[in-house]
Amino acid sequence: MVQENEANVYTTKSDIVHKVLKQKIIDGELAMGESINITKIAAELNISIIPVREGLKRLETEGLVEFFPHKGAQVKTFSSTKIKEIYDIRAVLEGLAAREAIAHLDPDKIEQLKVMNEQMRQYANEADDERFGQANKDFHRFMYQNAQYPTLFDMIFNLWEGHWTKAIFAFHPERMHDAVAEHDAIIQAIEAKDGVKTEQLVRAHKLKTAKLFETISKETKG
Repeated sequence: MVQENEANVYTTKSDIVHKVLKQKIIDGELAMGESINITKIAAELNISIIPVREGLKRLETEGLVEFFPHKGAQVKTFSSTKIKEIYDIRAVLEGLAAREAIAHLDPDKIEQLKVMNEQMRQYANEADDERFGQANKDFHRFMYQNAQYPTLFDMIFNLWEGHWTKAIFAFHPERMHDAVAEHDAIIQAIEAKDGVKTEQLVRAHKLKTAKLFETISKETKG
């Protein structure tokens, strides 16, 4: 049942659903591949099924839940081997995109990257992994679009979607602070017009995230 103090903190019932189910997934109470009974959740929280569906949709955008026709919602599964493969590929592609972007990132655009990273620092300090995840994607999208390699850009973001990318910050909130610091170093390399270092830093940035997925795999398998 929804507690009175929870209702005061979270503005909507769907916020409460989002918070409760997200914590259950992070804690492993809901395991990867486990079905989520919308009616049961609604009864447990003493609310209608509509905010439950809304909360689940938010979790879907964060890469924690997926929907199947005629089956409903379930906790998203992933293979640690598949994740490693995807991140190994992304590290190469994103390193290339960052290097190629340098020629087109003028001082105004570099300043915009700094502003975006400062906003991410604020989200990290607030432990707001949901907004951090979206801001992180926006940061990288802005950087890579300046490479002016549209095919490369599409390849990167086709791989970005649907692979627990945003969820990493929910399971490992300390990664938010580390990512911001790594972004600082990447921006400095871009300012110095050091293509080799920029590419190396971006590759390392991706591979550090990949390592954390091994921990998630162990923690969330029921």
